[in-house]
Amino acid sequence: MIKLFALIFFVIVMEESHHLSAILVAVAITLISTLLTHMLCKDERHDEIGLKINRKFFIYLMHLAKEIFFSTVSVCKAICFRKKSNICPVTAKIITKQKTDEAKVLFGNSITLTPGTITVDIDDNTVMLHAIEADCIDGAKNLDKEIVKSQL
Repeated sequence: MIKLFALIFFVIVMEESHHLSAILVAVAITLISTLLTHMLCKDERHDEIGLKINRKFFIYLMHLAKEIFFSTVSVCKAICFRKKSNICPVTAKIITKQKTDEAKVLFGNSITLTPGTITVDIDDNTVMLHAIEADCIDGAKNLDKEIVKSQL
């Protein structure tokens, strides 16, 4: 049930318009699609995703939102003030501390969601990423620490 509320919350946040009618439509679509998915897949056996959706998960999402905000500002400054910025694209390998595949995927997706960085490859405990500046790599390392701290 918590996952359903988290999904509804996510859909509402991602909604372009926050009018009551738009929110009600988003909630209705989410509930209908969840119900249809449950009806169509109830006979299939599948493992549950190993992510824990709890208070620590939402703290991680807030940290991710902060990283996305500051990265967006950094990329906008680099684009708008090209003469003053030092855009120097780099690729780097980061050794991740994530234990589960789900946490590694969450880490890779978090890197890709952050403007200026893209996850290129995940191999065992090594994540290859591309960034527009070397400073972006520090942000990726901070995300790795936050996922470990949140024990997701």
